[in-house]
Amino acid sequence: VLEGAKKYKVDIVVKITGDCPIIDPNIVEQCIRIFEKNSIDFLSNGHFRSYPDGMDVAVFTYEALEKSFSLTNDKLDLEHVTLHMRNNPEIFRSIYLVAPPNLHWPELGLTLDEIGDYELIKKIIEHFGKDCIFSCEKVINYLKKEPDLLSLNEYVDRKGDN
Repeated sequence: VLEGAKKYKVDIVVKITGDCPIIDPNIVEQCIRIFEKNSIDFLSNGHFRSYPDGMDVAVFTYEALEKSFSLTNDKLDLEHVTLHMRNNPEIFRSIYLVAPPNLHWPELGLTLDEIGDYELIKKIIEHFGKDCIFSCEKVINYLKKEPDLLSLNEYVDRKGDN
């Protein structure tokens, strides 16, 4: 991530992990706007689990990424690019967003880690059909109307290492 940011000379990095295939673009936009309006190094909506797992966004400066990389050799920190920033708020000026009540469902797993996750996400995508961009709120409302779908991935043990 650091090498990519350096190569493309970016000032701000937005991190969305590959196992979050139905990320809400409205949440991403909100995170970017809040980041830009504040003098901070790091913003995350996943530090305090409140959004469904799979709606995680982190925004940070290139300088913070470079500084974080220079301060740690821990394999976990290097693998999970923002973990060191998140765990060191005394070094990195941070904002941690919490989901509003209509999006608060921290137990809901919408990441693609196991076959049950695939089955649930497939059902969600099929439900929305041609509307390939849909909100977290629409997903939550759909699953509240179809609670039996939750059994598809209820067995999955979530890591929580956003």
